[in-house]
Amino acid sequence: MAELAYPPRTPVQNLRIVTAPWTVARALRITGFTDELVIRAGRDESEGHDEVPCICLGTLGCFRARVAVNAGSRSVSVYAKQPVTGQPRPRLVVRSNAEIGLAQDISQTAAAGTGWVKIGPITFATSQRGGVWVELWNPSVGWPCWFDDLTVT
Repeated sequence: MAELAYPPRTPVQNLRIVTAPWTVARALRITGFTDELVIRAGRDESEGHDEVPCICLGTLGCFRARVAVNAGSRSVSVYAKQPVTGQPRPRLVVRSNAEIGLAQDISQTAAAGTGWVKIGPITFATSQRGGVWVELWNPSVGWPCWFDDLTVT
């Protein structure tokens, strides 16, 4: 019987990973289709925190990435941009994983502003090596959100 992989594997190019801290998503090129991206989402060549490109979520929804972590204290942060200062604001979520000792979801919302705003760091401890889902949320139907420099330390 064939084993189904979830989430579907999407080819990603230009993924830059460095040690301590790891830059998980910087200068992403997203190709193909995936269940992890919302409609009107993908690479944006006109925006970026330090440099283009970045991920743009054009409407309500999230981008999910499964991130490998070692045991111990970890933190996750990302830069977000929204064209208005109103509510709701972009959000960073680290989903629970009981297998590695992360008992509950942890989230943080971006501060008000129309420029690039750092969300996080969200700090958590794991009891063993494993993976966590990291979600970048655009909580609004009315305007897009951009995300860049997702970093795990």
